[in-house]
Amino acid sequence: TPHKNDRTRQRRRPGAGRVLLFRRRSKEGGRTTEKLGLYRINKLLKSETNKEKVFIVGLDGATNDLIKPWVEEGLLPNLARFMQDGVHGDLATVIHPLTAPAWTSFMTGKNPGKHGVFDFVMRKGQGYDVRLVDSKVRDQSTLWKILGDEGLRVGVMNIPLDYPPQEVNGWLISWMDAPGVNGVFTYPESLGREIE
Repeated sequence: TPHKNDRTRQRRRPGAGRVLLFRRRSKEGGRTTEKLGLYRINKLLKSETNKEKVFIVGLDGATNDLIKPWVEEGLLPNLARFMQDGVHGDLATVIHPLTAPAWTSFMTGKNPGKHGVFDFVMRKGQGYDVRLVDSKVRDQSTLWKILGDEGLRVGVMNIPLDYPPQEVNGWLISWMDAPGVNGVFTYPESLGREIE
């Protein structure tokens, strides 16, 4: 039997409810609030002129117990400026906190059980042979695909497990799982030739 909210979900703008929420610890009682990220993305999707811009920097394994003291010591002036002028906070991660499923959860807003990425490798069939995981394994749309489908231009660079590059409304440069500059590692493909 369909859930009573299924009809409501179908009427929403495509992607509007499927984006990753930005999690930030509030100062009052350590509660987690997710409203900021949802508001920001929905504001972008509703914008008539689409002049709003969002710049996201993700640092793998860089926790605030390391970053904040270095910022206070003046060792990371550019990151300090981003933190001062923008929004930052502790992000929740996935279980098990590995790069491959965590970044895939970031880009899809889904947990590993829904996007299908649990590690950098996966079993081949029923045996013990493994193969490398790539973007074709991911079973959900990415944030940049959703935004692009809504008419917003995006630029994506150096995200783990984003090879082969998907078509986006803008540009995309694959990172560590790409085979190198001799293959197609960008969208559009011509961007790769410019980088060479």
